[in-house]
Amino acid sequence: MRMILVIIDPQHGFFDHAMPENLASRLGQLLSKKIFHAVVATQFINTPNDAFQQFTGWDGLHGAERNICKEIQPWLNAIIPKSGFNGAITPVMQVLRTLNGECPPQAVFLAGTDTEACIMASAMGFFEKGIRPLVLADYCASSGGLSVHQAGLLCLERAIGKMNIVHGDPSCTFVSDCLNAG
Repeated sequence: MRMILVIIDPQHGFFDHAMPENLASRLGQLLSKKIFHAVVATQFINTPNDAFQQFTGWDGLHGAERNICKEIQPWLNAIIPKSGFNGAITPVMQVLRTLNGECPPQAVFLAGTDTEACIMASAMGFFEKGIRPLVLADYCASSGGLSVHQAGLLCLERAIGKMNIVHGDPSCTFVSDCLNAG
């Protein structure tokens, strides 16, 4: 199985305020181990009068806040813009198929922000498409704080199964064991 990592919204506007801290450097260290066959990132782009503005008053990221963190950039095979929570959108699925020999992957690893929102929506999106989401708990964070991150992980355990929340660094052995057990 090809190990594919999808990093959800690794942008300064999210990562600079995320807890646990230093998410960009932690992801950079993980990526430097070269255990993933492919790495894809989503990039949140807000649009005028989108649901975020209309329903929450949040007007999104501006200027340099939209930029992908430099620690991650060298490792990316693709950056796909998105305008909502879910990263399991058609353009991402098309890139994943291409990177996986023209067939959908069996599983994807997920990391990034925000655990309780975009990570959760993406994990559930992949789950509903029949692609196993493996959430890298130590490589996710929330701009809402540590307690919100932990609440997101708890909800993810309930929604997609505790066995799909990965603590520590993933490895080829882990993936093989995980897929055989699940």
